[in-house]
Amino acid sequence: FNKSLEFKDVYFSYDERNKKLIEKLNFKINKFDKIALVGKTGSGKSTLIDLITGLLKPTKGQIFVDQKECEIKSNSSWQKSINYLPQKVFFLDSNLKENIAIGTDQKNINDKKIIDACYFAELDLNKSNISINSDIGESGKKLSGGEKQRVGIARSFYNMREILIFDESTNAIDINTEEKIFNKILNLEKTILFVTHNLKNIKKFKKIIFFSESEII
Repeated sequence: FNKSLEFKDVYFSYDERNKKLIEKLNFKINKFDKIALVGKTGSGKSTLIDLITGLLKPTKGQIFVDQKECEIKSNSSWQKSINYLPQKVFFLDSNLKENIAIGTDQKNINDKKIIDACYFAELDLNKSNISINSDIGESGKKLSGGEKQRVGIARSFYNMREILIFDESTNAIDINTEEKIFNKILNLEKTILFVTHNLKNIKKFKKIIFFSESEII
């Protein structure tokens, strides 16, 4: 991913007889773009993310990466360039640092990088009264909703990739902390896609993709 991702006349439905979830989608994302994805529930935002990440294939149309048509396959180099952070974060029944460095062998975890990731996500270990070695319980039950989302953001920072997708990933975080995190995210030299309904957040983006009834309007 050196220049752009482009959708040309992309359609998607689970069955050709059913309503199309995506219709004639045309847009271009340049490298380092910061883009808000906006629209009502069911308007196509999640379907678009699944098409970008290769979890779904277009029913019709083409996806281009750096002007070359791209068929995104499972575990491809394209998928490995993407971090996707959903609203609800998955947790291991383990300590904080293993949950931030998820997928990294325990002996290879960099403690300094873990602390840097906590700082980026505004996860104040002193206020939370936990350390990076603290057990956070099954499904992170020892953490608040906002802390769980901040662990997810710290995870994205620790395993930093070229494209970062945030799907309502800050809606449980208090306004002041969210503002600080947002500013840090938008200052990253990465391509950012952020699904949000918060008008204050939307205003921070120079480019907005607005969905309505399966189309970009």
